[in-house]
Amino acid sequence: MTSHTHITHRNQTAAVGYIPLMNLLILWAHRHDRFILEHALNGVLLTIYLLGAYFLIPDFGIYIALIFIAGVAAGFIHASSGREFRLPLISDFVDWLADFFDKK
Repeated sequence: MTSHTHITHRNQTAAVGYIPLMNLLILWAHRHDRFILEHALNGVLLTIYLLGAYFLIPDFGIYIALIFIAGVAAGFIHASSGREFRLPLISDFVDWLADFFDKK
Protein backbone atom coordinates (compact mmCIF):
# COMPACT_ATOMS: atom_id res chain seq x y z
CA MET A 1 0.00 0.00 0.00
CA THR A 2 1.41 3.37 -0.96
CA SER A 3 1.74 6.17 1.53
CA HIS A 4 -1.03 8.22 -0.10
CA THR A 5 -3.41 5.24 -0.07
CA HIS A 6 -2.60 4.60 3.58
CA ILE A 7 -3.31 8.22 4.52
CA THR A 8 -6.58 8.23 2.56
CA HIS A 9 -7.69 4.97 4.22
CA ARG A 10 -6.74 6.37 7.63
CA ASN A 11 -8.75 9.56 7.03
CA GLN A 12 -11.77 7.63 5.80
CA THR A 13 -11.64 5.31 8.80
CA ALA A 14 -11.47 8.30 11.15
CA ALA A 15 -14.46 9.88 9.37
CA VAL A 16 -16.52 6.70 9.79
CA GLY A 17 -15.81 7.05 13.51
CA TYR A 18 -18.57 9.67 13.68
CA ILE A 19 -21.32 7.25 12.63
CA PRO A 20 -23.20 5.93 15.70
CA LEU A 21 -22.47 2.27 16.54
CA MET A 22 -19.78 2.14 13.84
CA ASN A 23 -17.71 4.39 16.08
CA LEU A 24 -17.52 1.64 18.71
CA LEU A 25 -16.12 -0.82 16.15
CA ILE A 26 -13.63 1.75 14.88
CA LEU A 27 -12.67 2.62 18.44
CA TRP A 28 -11.91 -1.00 19.27
CA ALA A 29 -10.19 -1.94 16.01
CA HIS A 30 -7.97 1.15 15.74
CA ARG A 31 -7.32 2.05 19.36
CA HIS A 32 -3.54 2.30 18.78
CA ASP A 33 -3.80 4.95 16.05
CA ARG A 34 -4.14 8.23 17.92
CA PHE A 35 -5.74 10.16 15.01
CA ILE A 36 -8.47 7.57 14.42
CA LEU A 37 -8.93 7.02 18.15
CA GLU A 38 -9.60 10.69 18.90
CA HIS A 39 -12.15 11.00 16.10
CA ALA A 40 -13.93 7.81 17.16
CA LEU A 41 -14.04 9.02 20.75
CA ASN A 42 -15.53 12.33 19.58
CA GLY A 43 -18.20 10.34 17.76
CA VAL A 44 -18.95 8.14 20.78
CA LEU A 45 -19.23 11.11 23.13
CA LEU A 46 -21.44 13.04 20.69
CA THR A 47 -23.75 10.03 20.48
CA ILE A 48 -23.87 9.62 24.26
CA TYR A 49 -24.61 13.31 24.75
CA LEU A 50 -27.32 13.23 22.09
CA LEU A 51 -29.10 10.27 23.66
CA GLY A 52 -28.74 11.61 27.17
CA ALA A 53 -30.01 15.06 26.30
CA TYR A 54 -32.79 13.70 24.12
CA PHE A 55 -34.19 11.55 26.91
CA LEU A 56 -33.61 14.11 29.67
CA ILE A 57 -35.04 17.03 27.69
CA PRO A 58 -37.56 15.44 25.29
CA ASP A 59 -39.33 18.69 24.30
CA PHE A 60 -36.20 20.07 22.67
CA GLY A 61 -35.18 16.86 20.89
CA ILE A 62 -35.13 18.36 17.41
CA TYR A 63 -32.78 21.16 18.49
CA ILE A 64 -30.48 18.71 20.20
CA ALA A 65 -30.48 16.54 17.08
CA LEU A 66 -29.51 19.53 14.94
CA ILE A 67 -26.56 20.33 17.22
CA PHE A 68 -25.53 16.67 17.06
CA ILE A 69 -25.74 16.64 13.26
CA ALA A 70 -23.67 19.83 13.03
CA GLY A 71 -20.98 18.35 15.31
CA VAL A 72 -20.91 15.08 13.38
CA ALA A 73 -20.73 16.88 10.03
CA ALA A 74 -17.87 19.11 11.19
CA GLY A 75 -15.97 16.15 12.63
CA PHE A 76 -16.57 14.06 9.52
CA ILE A 77 -15.22 16.83 7.28
CA HIS A 78 -12.17 17.40 9.46
CA ALA A 79 -11.39 13.69 9.73
CA SER A 80 -11.76 13.00 6.01
CA SER A 81 -9.39 15.87 5.23
CA GLY A 82 -6.84 14.63 7.77
CA ARG A 83 -7.21 17.44 10.30
CA GLU A 84 -7.60 17.26 14.05
CA PHE A 85 -11.02 18.25 15.41
CA ARG A 86 -11.39 19.48 18.97
CA LEU A 87 -14.94 19.76 20.22
CA PRO A 88 -15.62 22.50 22.76
CA LEU A 89 -16.11 21.32 26.34
CA ILE A 90 -15.06 17.69 25.73
CA SER A 91 -11.65 17.92 24.05
CA ASP A 92 -9.72 17.52 27.32
CA PHE A 93 -11.84 14.48 28.22
CA VAL A 94 -11.18 13.01 24.75
CA ASP A 95 -7.43 13.50 25.28
CA TRP A 96 -7.62 11.74 28.64
CA LEU A 97 -9.62 8.84 27.17
CA ALA A 98 -7.24 8.58 24.20
CA ASP A 99 -4.29 8.35 26.59
CA PHE A 100 -6.14 5.63 28.52
CA PHE A 101 -6.93 3.55 25.39
CA ASP A 102 -3.57 4.15 23.72
CA LYS A 103 -1.47 2.62 26.51
CA LYS A 104 0.74 -0.03 25.04
